[in-house]
Amino acid sequence: MSNPILSSEVRLDEHQGLLVPALATAALLSNSSLTAQTENAAATPDTDAEMVGATQLIPGFGGMFFDRKGRPNVYLADPTSQYRLKTMNPRVVIHPADFDFSTLQSYRVDLRAALSYGGVVALDVDERSNRVRVSINQDLPAKEKARLRSWILQLSPDPEAVLIDEIAELSRQPSAGFRMGPFPGGTAIVSGGRVCSLGFSVFGGTEFITTSSCTDIPGGVEFTTFSEANSADVIGVEIGDPLYDVTPCPFGRRCRRSDSARVRYTSLPGGFPGTATQVLACSSGTQFDGTLTIISAGTAAVGQTFTMAAALSGCRRGTVLQTCVDVNVSGADITLLCQTIASTNGPPMFPGANIGSPVYVQNGSNATALGLVWGGSSSGSLVVFSPITQVLNELF
Repeated sequence: MSNPILSSEVRLDEHQGLLVPALATAALLSNSSLTAQTENAAATPDTDAEMVGATQLIPGFGGMFFDRKGRPNVYLADPTSQYRLKTMNPRVVIHPADFDFSTLQSYRVDLRAALSYGGVVALDVDERSNRVRVSINQDLPAKEKARLRSWILQLSPDPEAVLIDEIAELSRQPSAGFRMGPFPGGTAIVSGGRVCSLGFSVFGGTEFITTSSCTDIPGGVEFTTFSEANSADVIGVEIGDPLYDVTPCPFGRRCRRSDSARVRYTSLPGGFPGTATQVLACSSGTQFDGTLTIISAGTAAVGQTFTMAAALSGCRRGTVLQTCVDVNVSGADITLLCQTIASTNGPPMFPGANIGSPVYVQNGSNATALGLVWGGSSSGSLVVFSPITQVLNELF
């Protein structure tokens, strides 16, 4: 499968100099190029599947994340694998593991039924703790939290492998009623009174992708029309938005693997993304610094830093906290499978400013697309994005 994002460009406000990790462990720990190649990334089912595969290469592999110094940190249940890891990358930091990743993934599958319980926010195999992390709504009454904790532990095959924490609910936050001039960050687009961000233009600029939650009815094609934020002229029409019919799915929920929609341009006014040069504007205030060419679709790793371009908040840096998390969308019966949760730097973002925002990292003069933001916490301190590989697999 070829990648429709090739030849896009992204404008940055400053040079990052980041590396893009591919989550196949051999690539993660070697000194070779860490940029995920387009065709391989697009065919990858999810990051946890790659971690499970790593247990076949490295006995006892229990998960991996990057620390603030950019060093790979690996949990290892089999100490005999330490020498091999150090040979692959002398900078690797080894931590003793209680469980290998395959075991944790099997426990995570058993615990997926917990997502049917009201008050459960997310489910993840947490690479930083070598545990299955179940997140519950921090705003629940104390008695309800205690009841949920008891149910979750009873459901688990091994309670010692489960970490239960409390976080804010994660919701879609499309803005309503904003009308604004061109904003140099993610390019503001309007549909039905909602202001979202254009994600990535594709197929040489004849189409673009954004989130399904920017359309009139998420899931299914209603031919939602989009315009620039400062104009009523239609610039694109929705042509792709898969139904919420992915299985297996927790009881009483509807599932997909990405919050994404495909839009075909109806007109390409001068200077607007969709021309042959495919410029995606990204700013912090009014500062710009060159362009980067998007050459691949990559996968995020825990501890990795990235840039997102939001229509109302401009360029923001962020750090990946969790990957491949099953997330219940607040106020809906929707569960999005294998999503990425991240923190954002700087002051809290405008509610709804993030929706559809492209997430990427720089590698030299190029950039690798990581995903599309669809929501986050009400405080703006957390964002959730769909991995770009899953977006491409669902839309194309």
